[in-house]
Amino acid sequence: MNDREFFCKRHRVEFSTFQRVLGAMPPEQFNYRPHERSPSAHELVWTLACEMSACITMTESGEVHWCPPSAPLPVDAVKVFQTNYEALDERVNRLSDEEWTSPRSSLLTAICIWSLRSASFSGTCFLMPFTTADS
Repeated sequence: MNDREFFCKRHRVEFSTFQRVLGAMPPEQFNYRPHERSPSAHELVWTLACEMSACITMTESGEVHWCPPSAPLPVDAVKVFQTNYEALDERVNRLSDEEWTSPRSSLLTAICIWSLRSASFSGTCFLMPFTTADS
C-alpha cells in the first residue's frame, strides 16, 4: 500500500467517526471550549472544513492562498465540512501518481510559507510531515 492509498483508506474511516460525533452534538453546544484558550467546537469544524477545501484547491491548481472566510452558523459549517471532506476523498482518488507526488505551494498573503507534495499537503490536515520551501 502506498501513501496515497493509506491516506484514502484512513480518510474514509475517519469520516464516519466525524459524522457520528458531529451528528450527536446539539447545535447549541458548538460554542463549547474545553479550555478558555481552545477553539470552540464550531471554530474547529470550520477550520477542518477550510482545510479540506484548501487540500482540494492544492490538488487542482498546485497552490493555495490560505485566507479562510468567517465561519457560518454551526449547522452550515458542518454541512460545508461534510461536503468538502467527501469532495477531497473523490479528488484524491482521481489523482494520478504523478499528480500525487508533484510539488505544491501554500501561500499566506502572497508569501510562500511552504512547498510540498500533494501527498504531504493532504496529510497536514492529519498532522503528517511536510517539507519546507527551502527543502
